[in-house]
Amino acid sequence: MGEEIRRLLFTEEPYSDESFMGYLLRLTELNCFVKLSWLLQLSGLSKVLKLKALPGVNSNYDLELLSKVIGIDKTTLEPLIYKINQEVPNKLNPRYLLFGKSLPACFIYHRTSRLCLACLVEENYLRRIWEFAPITVCPFHKCLLMDHCPKCSKALIWNRSNVSKCPCGFDLRSAEPVIVSEGELRISQQIYRLCELAEFDSNLKLAYPLNELDLFQFLRLIFLFASFWVGIGEPTGKGLIFHSSNLELHDCLYFVSVLFDNFPKGFFVFLDWITYQNYSDSGTARRSFKKYTRPNIERHPMEVFQTFLFSDFSSPQLDFIYLAYQEYLKFGERGYLPRTYFYADPILLRKIFLRLIKSGKTFIES
Repeated sequence: MGEEIRRLLFTEEPYSDESFMGYLLRLTELNCFVKLSWLLQLSGLSKVLKLKALPGVNSNYDLELLSKVIGIDKTTLEPLIYKINQEVPNKLNPRYLLFGKSLPACFIYHRTSRLCLACLVEENYLRRIWEFAPITVCPFHKCLLMDHCPKCSKALIWNRSNVSKCPCGFDLRSAEPVIVSEGELRISQQIYRLCELAEFDSNLKLAYPLNELDLFQFLRLIFLFASFWVGIGEPTGKGLIFHSSNLELHDCLYFVSVLFDNFPKGFFVFLDWITYQNYSDSGTARRSFKKYTRPNIERHPMEVFQTFLFSDFSSPQLDFIYLAYQEYLKFGERGYLPRTYFYADPILLRKIFLRLIKSGKTFIES
């Protein structure tokens, strides 16, 4: 006689847009378990869903035991799992199907649990869209997604007992949402449009050329700029996503959206910033990238940026970048802005540059 399977006392079917991990957490709360790991052990998923790593990014779950434990047919559970795009085979960097689009696995965010407080008040479950890293705000409630408890300041871990409560006991729904400006909603709104999830006021769309790109090229481009803005010399966005809080990631992506509002002038200033932040006469430490270069030698960020631009971004959709880059080179070593404008401490320089970009006063005649 086989081992007896323990069935949950209470169960519910998942919502169509619910996160797989969020669904398991909701069942954990429904059955008054101490933490999510109890349910994972019962369902035989504790080995593949490592809560201290990156849970959820795996298309090879055996849902048979989970189906029996919760009393829900396996065919109902399978749509919650991210599927590998078999048409783009890549064992090291697989592409997953997210909302019908083929995208790198690094865009699936499972480092912490992220949520919209206002959405939880309306319906107490975790949406799958919140696991999509480039979505940093809720475009419906115009607020930042939360990934840290406002009471204990700790990250919202998955291994908890309640959908809307931090392990410290604080009910997250009682917190005040952080409302953002209309301009800060544009990245998330554009992703919703491209995934055909919702439409928004056309007056708030991103500027050309960002609003003309498909989702894959759009995300690749904004993460290239965002990564170099914070000093991560790789273009995929993986390092930026993994090492950033939701607020930090939001600020980086918002910066890129503003940068392209004045294309190509904003692009020219950005290239100057990459070049002159390390100018040897500034008396400050130089930044360089070693990890993503072969052989393992120091290379200036501008050289690395140019390498990635010409090797990884060769697409007809991105021809406007190449044309703008060629136009920039016409300025020669003089640069687009006066070189003396960049004689500053790198940290101070970054703050000045960001303030100028946001104010629209970036274009100083040399």
